[in-house]
Amino acid sequence: MSAKDPKGVPASKAIARTLVTKQGKSGDAIAAKRLLKSKDAAQYLAISERKMWELGNRGVIPVVRPDHRMVRFDVADLDAFIARKKKGGPSGKRTR
Repeated sequence: MSAKDPKGVPASKAIARTLVTKQGKSGDAIAAKRLLKSKDAAQYLAISERKMWELGNRGVIPVVRPDHRMVRFDVADLDAFIARKKKGGPSGKRTR
């Protein structure tokens, strides 16, 4: 049985929700962020930040570069990655 937050939402969804929302000064939730930093994207996928960078560098997950130094990951691309893995898609491992 998976852990749930006080509102009965599974813990994994509660983590994802907190990653993509911010609290405004008035306490109201601001619109969900569409682009995540590598650390947040890694938490969203429950992998290490190093693995996140590897997937981005290999082109397994597309990256968004607002400028030459900044790297962001689109939540839609992260969701598509999850969907590919759910459907039994390629594991990303090399074959010889």
